[in-house]
Formats: sequence, C-alpha cells, structure tokens
Amino acid sequence: MTMGHELLRIWSQTGKTVVFVTHSLTEAVYLADEVLVMSARPGRIIDRIDITLPRPRTYEMMATDVFGAPARPHLAADPQGDVRHPCDDPHPPPSAA
Repeated sequence: MTMGHELLRIWSQTGKTVVFVTHSLTEAVYLADEVLVMSARPGRIIDRIDITLPRPRTYEMMATDVFGAPARPHLAADPQGDVRHPCDDPHPPPSAA
C-alpha cells in the first residue's frame, strides 16, 4: 500500500481534505475517517461509515476485530473486501441493441 502511505503522509503534513475512490473496503477503512459505500448500477451511495480508529494506523491493526468492525456488514457480503465493480453486476441493464 505504498500509495496509501504517501497519501497519509501528505494528509498529515497538510491537513487538507482528501477524496479518493477505491474498490477495497479494507483500504478505505485503513486510510479514511469516513467511508461512503456505493452500489453497483445505478451508482448510488448506500451507506456511510464513520471510521473512529485511532491514528496513526498500522498494518497490524488490520488483523484485529476492531479494524474490521465498521465494514463488517459489507465485508460479509464480499469477503475479499472489494466492492463489486458495476461490470460484475449479475443483472446488467438491457443492451440498447
């Protein structure tokens, strides 16, 4: 997660708000203080998760129950920790043929 560490470094030095997009809930919990979970098609926000884990966060934290708790309902649906990509939607919209 080299890019994640660089993002955290820049954020800690500047204190600026950062908006980033990821398909990994695990990465989002590690990096963010607030996570917005989106649906597949149509792309809509389906949940807002406040992350209250202390900073700085470490890789060791990822192995704890506390780390996974905020995203657990979504991770139970996808144990890989990845939000489904719209192209993987089992019910794609009808094609405009």
